[in-house]
Amino acid sequence: MEKALLEKYGAEALSLAFLDTGGVNLTAYPELEKVIRAGYSFPVTVINGTPRLAGSISTDAIIEIIKELKIETD
Repeated sequence: MEKALLEKYGAEALSLAFLDTGGVNLTAYPELEKVIRAGYSFPVTVINGTPRLAGSISTDAIIEIIKELKIETD
């Protein structure tokens, strides 16, 4: 998925990171902590600081969210 998104939007437009929550103090990530405490399943996809997807990861769903947020390519 990372490769597909970077090819579509470029590294200048997106910043992608994977956070392994095992052994991580989630208080440093309050929005993620709320989602996890609410019982949503992993993985959690956060876009622009807002949790948007939980459970399965879909490249198409992420592209649709990016389009909704009007993140444009050159």
